Amino acid sequence: MTIKVYDRNSKLVEEGQYMNSLDLLKKYTNLINVDSKKSVVKVYAYYQPLRTGEWRFYDSKGNIEFKKNYYVGSLRDSTILLSK
Repeated sequence: MTIKVYDRNSKLVEEGQYMNSLDLLKKYTNLINVDSKKSVVKVYAYYQPLRTGEWRFYDSKGNIEFKKNYYVGSLRDSTILLSK
Protein backbone atom coordinates (compact mmCIF):
# COMPACT_ATOMS: atom_id res chain seq x y z
CA MET A 1 0.00 0.00 0.00
CA THR A 2 1.37 3.41 -0.96
CA ILE A 3 0.59 6.33 1.32
CA LYS A 4 1.08 10.09 1.11
CA VAL A 5 0.69 12.25 4.21
CA TYR A 6 -0.33 15.91 3.85
CA ASP A 7 -0.42 18.68 6.46
CA ARG A 8 -3.41 20.95 7.10
CA ASN A 9 -2.32 23.22 4.24
CA SER A 10 -2.36 20.33 1.74
CA LYS A 11 1.44 20.21 1.52
CA LEU A 12 3.07 16.82 1.16
CA VAL A 13 4.88 15.85 4.38
CA GLU A 14 5.94 12.23 3.73
CA GLU A 15 5.33 9.35 1.36
CA GLY A 16 6.23 5.69 1.20
CA GLN A 17 4.89 2.16 1.22
CA TYR A 18 3.53 -0.23 3.80
CA MET A 19 3.43 -4.02 3.67
CA ASN A 20 1.20 -6.42 5.58
CA SER A 21 2.27 -7.27 9.10
CA LEU A 22 3.98 -10.61 9.57
CA ASP A 23 1.51 -11.85 12.15
CA LEU A 24 -1.63 -10.95 14.03
CA LEU A 25 -0.82 -8.69 17.01
CA LYS A 26 -2.74 -8.60 20.27
CA LYS A 27 -3.53 -5.87 22.76
CA TYR A 28 -4.61 -6.78 26.27
CA THR A 29 -6.88 -4.56 28.36
CA ASN A 30 -7.82 -5.16 31.97
CA LEU A 31 -11.38 -4.05 32.73
CA ILE A 32 -12.68 -3.77 36.28
CA ASN A 33 -16.37 -3.62 37.12
CA VAL A 34 -16.66 -1.00 39.88
CA ASP A 35 -19.86 -2.50 41.33
CA SER A 36 -18.86 -6.15 41.49
CA LYS A 37 -15.09 -5.52 41.67
CA LYS A 38 -14.57 -8.30 39.13
CA SER A 39 -11.72 -8.05 36.69
CA VAL A 40 -11.93 -9.14 33.06
CA VAL A 41 -9.11 -9.26 30.54
CA LYS A 42 -10.14 -8.35 26.98
CA VAL A 43 -7.94 -9.34 24.07
CA TYR A 44 -8.07 -7.30 20.87
CA ALA A 45 -6.43 -8.78 17.76
CA TYR A 46 -5.23 -6.47 14.99
CA TYR A 47 -2.78 -6.13 12.11
CA GLN A 48 -0.09 -3.43 12.15
CA PRO A 49 1.21 -2.57 8.66
CA LEU A 50 5.00 -2.26 8.38
CA ARG A 51 6.96 0.42 6.57
CA THR A 52 8.98 -0.93 3.68
CA GLY A 53 11.24 0.50 0.99
CA GLU A 54 12.22 4.13 0.62
CA TRP A 55 10.26 6.77 2.51
CA ARG A 56 10.65 10.43 1.56
CA PHE A 57 10.11 13.32 3.98
CA TYR A 58 9.52 16.86 2.72
CA ASP A 59 10.25 20.32 4.12
CA SER A 60 7.75 23.20 4.13
CA LYS A 61 8.84 24.22 0.62
CA GLY A 62 8.07 20.80 -0.86
CA ASN A 63 11.70 19.71 -1.24
CA ILE A 64 12.86 16.30 -0.06
CA GLU A 65 14.45 16.91 3.33
CA PHE A 66 15.57 13.35 4.04
CA LYS A 67 14.98 9.73 3.06
CA LYS A 68 14.70 6.59 5.14
CA ASN A 69 14.91 3.00 3.95
CA TYR A 70 12.92 0.31 5.74
CA TYR A 71 12.94 -3.47 5.46
CA VAL A 72 10.00 -5.33 7.02
CA GLY A 73 9.35 -2.42 9.40
CA SER A 74 12.97 -1.95 10.52
CA LEU A 75 14.90 1.19 9.67
CA ARG A 76 17.94 0.21 7.60
CA ASP A 77 19.47 3.62 6.81
CA SER A 78 18.59 7.25 6.42
CA THR A 79 19.94 10.05 4.27
CA ILE A 80 19.72 13.71 5.18
CA LEU A 81 19.73 15.96 2.12
CA LEU A 82 21.19 19.43 2.45
CA SER A 83 18.71 22.09 1.45
CA LYS A 84 19.74 24.37 -1.42
